[in-house]
Amino acid sequence: MKFTIQFIKGRIIRYSKSICKMIKFEIYIGQDGLYHWRLKAINGEIVCWGEGYSSFKNAQYSIAWVKSHAPSAPVYTLQSVMA
Repeated sequence: MKFTIQFIKGRIIRYSKSICKMIKFEIYIGQDGLYHWRLKAINGEIVCWGEGYSSFKNAQYSIAWVKSHAPSAPVYTLQSVMA
């Protein structure tokens, strides 16, 4: 069985491909009238989100950018977290 690794709130989570299909991006219109996106975990918890975008297409582009760049993004621990 193939697994996918996800980082959620600083923890490494290992999911099977079938479970990964349950993690989803949602695009919605916020109270500010802009398009926003959020990534929801299996339990419905929002684990990350994007800023407001003036168009649906720009929100889609932002999701595509995150999906293509996040797997290779380094993780930094800020000094204030360690205090």
